[in-house]
Amino acid sequence: GDRVATISMTSATSSASSTIQVTVAQIGAIIDATVAEFIAAAEDATQYRISGIITKDTGSDYGNIYIKDATGEVYIYGILDAEGKTKQWKNMGINEGDIVTLISPRRSYKGTPQAVNATVDAHIPVVAATVATFLAAAEDGTYYRLTGTAGDLSGAGKYGNFNISDETGEVYIYGLLSGWGGSSGQFQTLVAETGLKTGDLLTIVGKRTSYKGTPQVGSGFYVEHEAADAQ
Repeated sequence: GDRVATISMTSATSSASSTIQVTVAQIGAIIDATVAEFIAAAEDATQYRISGIITKDTGSDYGNIYIKDATGEVYIYGILDAEGKTKQWKNMGINEGDIVTLISPRRSYKGTPQAVNATVDAHIPVVAATVATFLAAAEDGTYYRLTGTAGDLSGAGKYGNFNISDETGEVYIYGLLSGWGGSSGQFQTLVAETGLKTGDLLTIVGKRTSYKGTPQVGSGFYVEHEAADAQ
């Protein structure tokens, strides 16, 4: 990562002395990190590349948002545009629910970790859709946000293979990750940690894929859910 050092140099005679300081900065590699790794990192000049779904946009012109991956959630205090300008967030075409990859040093506010004046390395738009709209969509790599009732999870296995449905239809999820960037085969851990169960109102993001001509959700990951008894 980036490094900064200060060198002090002193010159003296028998009657006087003077000292100057020179700061030397060395640009290093950008460190790829999960949100959890970013939060655990030291506060220094190192630049980190973190990625996640935007869970909340506070509405600020500065781009004060929260992003979340499979390991955690972190606050982003300000996003700069491609020219390094501030207060351009609302002109950047990035929305709550989209997936972003950001570059920023690790900072904090009152002890809480955050990113500050981050730059956008990548942006993946996410389209909100009903099940029917999703089923009718092309297989073009677009990510869709779906909210529906979780079907029977008893046979979902370790990968998370099950159906969700809304008032427009039903679709099969072929594997559900615990979040953006999550590992495959951890569905039962997700269930244990979140309390997700059959009948809950589940929100996921995934791509329109198919198997032998039958549409299904591929590359899907968990976003949030509401318990059936809380609806």
